[in-house]
Amino acid sequence: MKHFTFFLICILAIPSIAQIPEIAEVKKNMSLGEKLSYKIILPNQETSKAEKITKEILQSLNAAQVKSAKGSNELIYSKLYFKGNDKPVRMYVVVEQEGKNTGWTGYFVNEKDSQNVESTLEIKALMISIYNKSMFLLYEDSINFQQKSVKAAQGNLKGKSKTTEKNQKYINSSKAEITESEAAIEKSKSTVASVSSTLADLTTKQTDAKSKLKSAEDEIKKVELVEKEIKESLSKYKKMTKNLAELQKDPATNANLIAAGITDLENLAQSIASRQSEYGSMLSDAKTNVKMSEKETSNARDNVKNAAKLIKIETNNISKQKNNIDKNKKTIERNQKQIDVFLSFDKSSSEDQIKIEEKKLEELKSLQNPFN
Repeated sequence: MKHFTFFLICILAIPSIAQIPEIAEVKKNMSLGEKLSYKIILPNQETSKAEKITKEILQSLNAAQVKSAKGSNELIYSKLYFKGNDKPVRMYVVVEQEGKNTGWTGYFVNEKDSQNVESTLEIKALMISIYNKSMFLLYEDSINFQQKSVKAAQGNLKGKSKTTEKNQKYINSSKAEITESEAAIEKSKSTVASVSSTLADLTTKQTDAKSKLKSAEDEIKKVELVEKEIKESLSKYKKMTKNLAELQKDPATNANLIAAGITDLENLAQSIASRQSEYGSMLSDAKTNVKMSEKETSNARDNVKNAAKLIKIETNNISKQKNNIDKNKKTIERNQKQIDVFLSFDKSSSEDQIKIEEKKLEELKSLQNPFN
C-alpha cells in the first residue's frame, strides 16, 4: 500500500509521461540469435503485468502463443498478421525488470524464413498499443485506489455528520429530560408545601387524640374503683348476714337488733344493686371510649407519620431531579462542544479533503484518457 501510494504521488507529480513512447532499435540475442529488435520502456510496471498485457493484446489479434524452450524467459507468438502483409509473422519478446520500470524488447520475423519483418510502422503501432494499455491499467489502478480515497473522505464526513446528528439528538433528549425534571420539582415542591401546611394540624389532632385516650383510660380507673367498692359492699353484706344469723339464735333477746340488722341488709342490698347497675353502664361506656380513642390516636399517629414520609419522599425527589438536571446540562455542554468543533473546523476540513481527493481523481482520469 505504501508503494502504491508513492506511485500515485509520482503519477500526479509527473503528468508529462510521454503519450507517444520512444521505441529504440537495438540488437538482441534470443532463440533465433542476435537480430534487430525494438525496445520500449513501460514506466512503473512489473514484468508479470507486462507479460499479461502482451498476452491479452496478441490474443485479440488472434496470434497463437508458442511454447518457449525450457528455462527461457521469451514470449513467442506465431500467426501474427500485419496490415498489408499476408504472410504470418512470429514475434519473440523478452520482458525484463529495469528498476521500477519494465523493458519490453522484441523482434519480428517471417515464419517462413525467419527473416526480419520490414513492417516497421505496424510493429511500432503494436508496441504503442502495449504501452498504452500498460499506462491505461497503471492509471486504472491509481484511479481505483483514488476512488477509495474519495469514498473514505466522503465516509469520514458522513460519519462525522452522523455523529453530529447523534450529538443533537442527545441534546434534544437532555433538554426534554430537564423540562420533565423541572416540572417534577415544581410538583414535589407543591406537594411538600401542601403537606407541610397540614402537618401542624395533624400533630394537634394527634395530641388531642392522645389526651382523649388518657381521659378514657382515667374513666376505666374510675370504673375499677366502683368495682372495688361493690366488692367491699358484698363483703360487708356477707359479714352482716352472718352477724344477723347469730342474733337470730336468740330472737327474744335480740329482737330489736334483728329488726335493725334486717333493715340494714335490705338497704345495703339495694345500694349494691344500684351500684352494680351503674358499674355495668360505666364499664361499657369506658371500654367503648378507650377503643374509640385508641383507634383515633392510631389514625392520628399514622397521618402524621405518612405526612412526614411523603415530605421526605418529595424532598428526595427534588434532590434527585436537580442531580438529573445537572447531569443533562453536562451532557448538553459536552455534545454542543462536539457540534461546535464539527461546524467550525471538522466539516470544512473534511469537505476540503473531499475536494482534494476528487481533484486528484479527476487529474488521474485526465492523464489516463490519452491512453484509452
